[in-house]
Amino acid sequence: SEQFAGPASDAKQVHNDVFANAEIQASERNRVGLTVDYAPIREGPQSEKQNLTTGATWQFEADDLTGLGMGVSRYGFSRDNRLPGFEEDVDYTDWSGDLRFTRTFLQGFAGEQHLLSLGGLFRTQHLDSKGTRLATESGLSLETGDVDEGLTQISPLVQDEILLGEDW
Repeated sequence: SEQFAGPASDAKQVHNDVFANAEIQASERNRVGLTVDYAPIREGPQSEKQNLTTGATWQFEADDLTGLGMGVSRYGFSRDNRLPGFEEDVDYTDWSGDLRFTRTFLQGFAGEQHLLSLGGLFRTQHLDSKGTRLATESGLSLETGDVDEGLTQISPLVQDEILLGEDW
């Protein structure tokens, strides 16, 4: 592309990623986990993106058959592009979480084992994007308007995992 022409002809795309995951057995029945993933990307002298994902989980086992767990995560993306003909300024965030109660039933209707989960899922997303302008050498031009929108979703969860035998 034009961003690599002239004085920028030696420029490179640079993709980096730093990932860390830690899980701690806080006590006999409590486990906590943390995750971070950071990926800055320089696509050329005038274009860069940032991706950041963070998360945390907690699991509690009341006994061998009953548990409670929750998790929350955040994903964020930003892009700043100053290429002539393709200017862009975007910020996106996505928060999600879940809460679950689980109970294992060793004997079902026909002797099978069930893992029943009850809980809820939560998610909220937001996009903030300044208008984008695309242009070609032939003079074709496309512009989009500014966007500053979000949505929230809350969902109940009921799940039954059935063990029908060793292979199923």
